[in-house]
Amino acid sequence: VTRVEIEAYCLEHGLQPRHDVSNADATFFRNRLRHEVLPILENVKPNLHATVRRMATVLGEEQRVLQEATQVAWEQVVIHTNKSHVLLHRCEFAKLLPGLQYRLLRHAIMQLRPNVRDIGFESVSQAADFCKSAEVLQHRSLPGKLALTVDYEHLIIAPVGAEPRTPQDLPLLRHTQSIPIVVPGDTSLGECGWSVHIDHSGDMGIKSIRSNRDRWKAYFDADQISGPLQMRPRIRGERFQPLGMNGESQSLTNFMANAKIPQKWRSRLPLLVSGKNVIWVPGWRLDQRARIRGSSRRILRIRMLPPA
Repeated sequence: VTRVEIEAYCLEHGLQPRHDVSNADATFFRNRLRHEVLPILENVKPNLHATVRRMATVLGEEQRVLQEATQVAWEQVVIHTNKSHVLLHRCEFAKLLPGLQYRLLRHAIMQLRPNVRDIGFESVSQAADFCKSAEVLQHRSLPGKLALTVDYEHLIIAPVGAEPRTPQDLPLLRHTQSIPIVVPGDTSLGECGWSVHIDHSGDMGIKSIRSNRDRWKAYFDADQISGPLQMRPRIRGERFQPLGMNGESQSLTNFMANAKIPQKWRSRLPLLVSGKNVIWVPGWRLDQRARIRGSSRRILRIRMLPPA
Protein backbone atom coordinates (compact mmCIF):
# COMPACT_ATOMS: atom_id res chain seq x y z
CA VAL A 1 0.00 0.00 0.00
CA THR A 2 1.42 3.41 -0.94
CA ARG A 3 1.98 6.17 1.59
CA VAL A 4 -0.48 8.42 -0.30
CA GLU A 5 -3.20 5.74 0.03
CA ILE A 6 -2.50 5.34 3.76
CA GLU A 7 -2.68 9.10 4.40
CA ALA A 8 -5.91 9.38 2.41
CA TYR A 9 -7.46 6.54 4.42
CA CYS A 10 -6.46 8.16 7.73
CA LEU A 11 -7.90 11.49 6.61
CA GLU A 12 -11.19 9.92 5.53
CA HIS A 13 -11.63 8.09 8.84
CA GLY A 14 -10.32 10.82 11.12
CA LEU A 15 -7.25 8.89 12.23
CA GLN A 16 -4.08 10.51 13.55
CA PRO A 17 -1.16 8.16 12.77
CA ARG A 18 1.92 8.16 14.98
CA HIS A 19 5.14 9.12 13.25
CA ASP A 20 8.11 7.01 14.32
CA VAL A 21 11.15 9.32 14.34
CA SER A 22 13.41 6.35 13.66
CA ASN A 23 11.90 6.13 10.17
CA ALA A 24 14.09 9.10 9.20
CA ASP A 25 17.30 7.53 10.51
CA ALA A 26 19.41 6.49 7.50
CA THR A 27 21.56 4.16 9.60
CA PHE A 28 18.73 1.61 9.32
CA PHE A 29 18.83 -0.37 6.10
CA ARG A 30 15.05 -0.14 5.60
CA ASN A 31 15.30 3.66 5.64
CA ARG A 32 18.15 3.77 3.15
CA LEU A 33 15.98 1.70 0.82
CA ARG A 34 12.98 3.95 1.38
CA HIS A 35 14.65 7.35 1.20
CA GLU A 36 17.64 6.76 -1.09
CA VAL A 37 17.23 3.68 -3.26
CA LEU A 38 13.50 3.73 -4.09
CA PRO A 39 13.49 7.38 -5.32
CA ILE A 40 16.27 6.51 -7.78
CA LEU A 41 14.35 3.46 -9.01
CA GLU A 42 11.16 5.50 -9.35
CA ASN A 43 13.00 7.94 -11.61
CA VAL A 44 14.00 5.06 -13.83
CA LYS A 45 10.61 3.28 -13.63
CA PRO A 46 7.79 5.65 -12.62
CA ASN A 47 5.23 2.83 -12.12
CA LEU A 48 7.57 1.01 -9.69
CA HIS A 49 4.99 0.77 -6.90
CA ALA A 50 2.43 -0.91 -9.14
CA THR A 51 5.09 -3.32 -10.40
CA VAL A 52 6.17 -4.21 -6.87
CA ARG A 53 2.57 -4.76 -5.76
CA ARG A 54 1.94 -7.00 -8.75
CA MET A 55 5.14 -8.93 -8.06
CA ALA A 56 4.13 -9.39 -4.42
CA THR A 57 0.82 -10.89 -5.54
CA VAL A 58 2.53 -13.27 -7.98
CA LEU A 59 5.14 -14.32 -5.42
CA GLY A 60 2.43 -14.91 -2.84
CA GLU A 61 0.62 -17.31 -5.18
CA GLU A 62 3.85 -19.04 -6.14
CA GLN A 63 4.67 -19.41 -2.46
CA ARG A 64 1.42 -21.35 -2.03
CA VAL A 65 2.49 -23.70 -4.86
CA LEU A 66 5.88 -24.21 -3.22
CA GLN A 67 4.30 -24.89 0.15
CA GLU A 68 2.07 -27.58 -1.36
CA ALA A 69 5.04 -29.15 -3.19
CA THR A 70 7.04 -29.09 0.04
CA GLN A 71 4.23 -30.83 1.92
CA VAL A 72 4.01 -33.57 -0.73
CA ALA A 73 7.80 -34.06 -0.64
CA TRP A 74 7.75 -34.10 3.17
CA GLU A 75 5.21 -36.92 3.20
CA GLN A 76 7.28 -38.89 0.67
CA VAL A 77 10.68 -38.44 2.29
CA VAL A 78 10.16 -38.08 6.05
CA ILE A 79 9.94 -41.45 7.77
CA HIS A 80 9.50 -40.29 11.35
CA THR A 81 9.51 -37.05 13.28
CA ASN A 82 9.01 -35.93 16.86
CA LYS A 83 10.24 -33.14 19.14
CA SER A 84 13.81 -34.48 19.21
CA HIS A 85 14.59 -35.58 15.66
CA VAL A 86 13.53 -35.82 12.02
CA LEU A 87 14.34 -39.00 10.07
CA LEU A 88 14.45 -38.78 6.26
CA HIS A 89 14.78 -41.49 3.63
CA ARG A 90 18.19 -40.86 2.07
CA CYS A 91 17.46 -42.22 -1.44
CA GLU A 92 14.10 -40.44 -1.72
CA PHE A 93 15.69 -37.18 -0.57
CA ALA A 94 18.37 -37.53 -3.26
CA LYS A 95 15.67 -37.74 -5.97
CA LEU A 96 14.27 -34.30 -5.14
CA LEU A 97 15.14 -31.13 -7.03
CA PRO A 98 17.69 -29.02 -5.12
CA GLY A 99 15.09 -26.36 -4.31
CA LEU A 100 12.86 -28.92 -2.61
CA GLN A 101 15.83 -30.35 -0.74
CA TYR A 102 16.59 -26.89 0.63
CA ARG A 103 12.98 -26.35 1.68
CA LEU A 104 12.75 -29.75 3.40
CA LEU A 105 15.93 -29.14 5.38
CA ARG A 106 14.72 -25.67 6.35
CA HIS A 107 11.32 -27.09 7.33
CA ALA A 108 12.96 -29.83 9.43
CA ILE A 109 15.08 -27.25 11.26
CA MET A 110 12.01 -25.14 11.96
CA GLN A 111 10.13 -28.22 13.22
CA LEU A 112 12.80 -28.87 15.83
CA ARG A 113 13.77 -25.23 16.50
CA PRO A 114 10.64 -23.09 15.91
CA ASN A 115 12.30 -20.04 17.47
CA VAL A 116 15.27 -20.06 15.09
CA ARG A 117 14.85 -17.47 12.34
CA ASP A 118 18.34 -17.10 10.92
CA ILE A 119 18.38 -20.11 8.57
CA GLY A 120 20.51 -18.82 5.73
CA PHE A 121 20.69 -20.19 2.20
CA GLU A 122 24.30 -21.29 2.64
CA SER A 123 23.41 -23.46 5.65
CA VAL A 124 20.78 -25.50 3.83
CA SER A 125 22.49 -25.60 0.42
CA GLN A 126 25.77 -26.83 1.94
CA ALA A 127 23.84 -29.40 4.00
CA ALA A 128 22.10 -30.68 0.85
CA ASP A 129 25.46 -30.98 -0.94
CA PHE A 130 26.86 -32.79 2.11
CA CYS A 131 24.08 -35.41 1.83
CA LYS A 132 25.27 -36.31 -1.68
CA SER A 133 28.88 -37.09 -0.81
CA ALA A 134 29.10 -37.80 2.93
CA GLU A 135 30.25 -41.16 4.25
CA VAL A 136 28.11 -43.15 6.66
CA LEU A 137 28.12 -41.68 10.19
CA GLN A 138 29.57 -38.37 9.03
CA HIS A 139 27.74 -35.32 10.28
CA ARG A 140 27.67 -31.55 9.92
CA SER A 141 26.26 -28.71 11.98
CA LEU A 142 22.96 -27.00 11.28
CA PRO A 143 21.47 -23.82 12.78
CA GLY A 144 19.90 -24.13 16.23
CA LYS A 145 22.63 -26.44 17.59
CA LEU A 146 21.35 -29.25 15.41
CA ALA A 147 23.37 -31.84 13.48
CA LEU A 148 22.70 -33.70 10.24
CA THR A 149 23.99 -37.29 10.36
CA VAL A 150 24.17 -39.62 7.35
CA ASP A 151 23.32 -43.30 7.80
CA TYR A 152 23.14 -46.04 5.15
CA GLU A 153 19.46 -45.47 4.41
CA HIS A 154 18.59 -42.40 6.45
CA LEU A 155 19.38 -38.77 7.10
CA ILE A 156 18.96 -37.88 10.75
CA ILE A 157 18.49 -34.32 12.01
CA ALA A 158 18.77 -34.09 15.78
CA PRO A 159 20.37 -31.98 18.53
CA VAL A 160 24.16 -32.04 18.59
CA GLY A 161 25.35 -34.96 20.73
CA ALA A 162 21.94 -36.69 20.83
CA GLU A 163 21.91 -40.48 21.02
CA PRO A 164 20.84 -42.13 17.74
CA ARG A 165 17.18 -43.05 17.55
CA THR A 166 16.42 -46.69 18.26
CA PRO A 167 14.92 -47.95 14.98
CA GLN A 168 11.38 -49.28 15.12
CA ASP A 169 11.92 -51.43 12.02
CA LEU A 170 14.69 -53.57 13.54
CA PRO A 171 14.46 -56.14 16.35
CA LEU A 172 17.25 -55.34 18.81
CA LEU A 173 18.42 -57.28 21.86
CA ARG A 174 20.54 -56.24 24.80
CA HIS A 175 24.22 -56.98 24.20
CA THR A 176 24.31 -60.04 26.47
CA GLN A 177 20.76 -61.27 25.92
CA SER A 178 20.16 -64.89 24.87
CA ILE A 179 16.62 -66.22 24.32
CA PRO A 180 15.73 -69.93 23.84
CA ILE A 181 13.36 -70.38 20.90
CA VAL A 182 10.29 -72.63 21.19
CA VAL A 183 9.96 -75.13 18.30
CA PRO A 184 7.20 -75.14 17.20
CA GLY A 185 5.59 -72.16 18.90
CA ASP A 186 5.90 -68.49 19.73
CA THR A 187 8.74 -66.75 21.55
CA SER A 188 8.86 -63.15 22.72
CA LEU A 189 12.11 -61.25 22.17
CA GLY A 190 11.46 -59.08 25.20
CA GLU A 191 11.47 -55.32 25.43
CA CYS A 192 12.01 -54.68 21.70
CA GLY A 193 8.44 -55.94 21.18
CA TRP A 194 9.26 -58.40 18.40
CA SER A 195 8.44 -62.12 18.57
CA VAL A 196 9.41 -65.32 16.76
CA HIS A 197 6.91 -67.83 15.39
CA ILE A 198 8.06 -71.26 14.19
CA ASP A 199 5.88 -73.94 12.62
CA HIS A 200 6.10 -76.79 10.12
CA SER A 201 5.44 -75.69 6.55
CA GLY A 202 3.79 -78.97 5.53
CA ASP A 203 3.99 -79.87 1.84
CA MET A 204 5.11 -76.47 0.60
CA GLY A 205 7.09 -76.87 -2.62
CA ILE A 206 10.72 -75.87 -2.96
CA LYS A 207 9.88 -73.39 -5.76
CA SER A 208 7.46 -71.55 -3.50
CA ILE A 209 10.05 -71.48 -0.73
CA ARG A 210 12.75 -70.10 -3.03
CA SER A 211 10.39 -67.38 -4.29
CA ASN A 212 9.92 -66.03 -0.76
CA ARG A 213 10.58 -62.26 -0.74
CA ASP A 214 9.71 -61.57 2.90
CA ARG A 215 13.00 -60.65 4.57
CA TRP A 216 11.58 -61.54 8.01
CA LYS A 217 10.52 -65.06 7.00
CA ALA A 218 12.78 -68.04 6.28
CA TYR A 219 12.62 -71.80 5.77
CA PHE A 220 15.03 -74.37 7.24
CA ASP A 221 15.78 -78.04 6.82
CA ALA A 222 15.06 -79.31 10.33
CA ASP A 223 17.34 -82.32 9.83
CA GLN A 224 20.32 -80.01 9.22
CA ILE A 225 19.88 -78.20 12.52
CA SER A 226 21.87 -79.55 15.45
CA GLY A 227 21.13 -78.43 18.97
CA PRO A 228 18.48 -76.14 20.45
CA LEU A 229 17.64 -72.85 18.78
CA GLN A 230 18.25 -69.50 20.41
CA MET A 231 18.33 -65.81 19.50
CA ARG A 232 21.32 -63.79 20.63
CA PRO A 233 23.60 -60.98 19.40
CA ARG A 234 26.87 -61.77 17.63
CA ILE A 235 30.06 -62.86 19.39
CA ARG A 236 33.44 -61.34 18.55
CA GLY A 237 35.12 -63.23 15.71
CA GLU A 238 31.99 -65.19 14.81
CA ARG A 239 31.54 -66.47 11.26
CA PHE A 240 28.80 -68.10 9.19
CA GLN A 241 28.24 -69.40 5.65
CA PRO A 242 25.99 -66.95 3.76
CA LEU A 243 23.59 -68.65 1.36
CA GLY A 244 24.83 -68.27 -2.21
CA MET A 245 28.56 -68.39 -1.40
CA ASN A 246 28.88 -72.16 -2.00
CA GLY A 247 29.84 -72.92 1.56
CA GLU A 248 32.48 -70.21 1.90
CA SER A 249 32.49 -68.75 5.39
CA GLN A 250 32.54 -65.03 6.17
CA SER A 251 32.96 -63.10 9.36
CA LEU A 252 29.77 -61.52 10.64
CA THR A 253 31.68 -58.24 10.92
CA ASN A 254 32.41 -58.19 7.17
CA PHE A 255 28.97 -59.49 6.23
CA MET A 256 27.16 -56.81 8.23
CA ALA A 257 29.40 -54.08 6.81
CA ASN A 258 28.82 -55.28 3.22
CA ALA A 259 25.07 -55.58 3.89
CA LYS A 260 25.10 -51.95 5.12
CA ILE A 261 23.56 -52.82 8.45
CA PRO A 262 23.84 -49.62 10.55
CA GLN A 263 27.00 -49.91 12.61
CA LYS A 264 25.31 -48.70 15.78
CA TRP A 265 22.99 -51.72 15.82
CA ARG A 266 25.25 -54.55 14.56
CA SER A 267 26.11 -55.78 18.05
CA ARG A 268 22.42 -55.87 19.05
CA LEU A 269 20.85 -57.49 16.00
CA PRO A 270 19.46 -60.94 16.95
CA LEU A 271 20.94 -63.99 15.23
CA LEU A 272 19.26 -67.38 15.03
CA VAL A 273 21.76 -69.88 16.39
CA SER A 274 21.67 -73.68 16.44
CA GLY A 275 24.28 -75.04 18.83
CA LYS A 276 27.35 -73.00 17.90
CA ASN A 277 26.29 -72.26 14.35
CA VAL A 278 24.63 -69.05 13.16
CA ILE A 279 21.94 -70.27 10.76
CA TRP A 280 20.15 -66.99 9.99
CA VAL A 281 20.86 -63.29 10.13
CA PRO A 282 17.19 -62.24 10.30
CA GLY A 283 16.27 -59.72 7.66
CA TRP A 284 19.40 -60.41 5.61
CA ARG A 285 20.73 -63.90 4.92
CA LEU A 286 20.23 -67.60 5.65
CA ASP A 287 23.17 -69.91 6.36
CA GLN A 288 24.09 -72.27 3.51
CA ARG A 289 23.99 -75.33 5.81
CA ALA A 290 20.36 -74.79 6.87
CA ARG A 291 18.98 -74.32 3.36
CA ILE A 292 16.12 -76.35 1.87
CA ARG A 293 17.23 -79.06 -0.52
CA GLY A 294 15.26 -81.17 -2.96
CA SER A 295 15.66 -84.07 -0.53
CA SER A 296 14.48 -82.11 2.54
CA ARG A 297 11.68 -83.88 4.39
CA ARG A 298 11.11 -81.75 7.51
CA ILE A 299 10.81 -78.06 6.78
CA LEU A 300 10.53 -75.41 9.46
CA ARG A 301 9.16 -71.97 8.75
CA ILE A 302 10.28 -69.10 10.98
CA ARG A 303 8.78 -65.64 11.03
CA MET A 304 9.97 -62.51 12.82
CA LEU A 305 6.88 -60.56 13.88
CA PRO A 306 7.12 -56.82 14.67
CA PRO A 307 5.24 -55.19 17.56
CA ALA A 308 1.48 -55.11 17.00
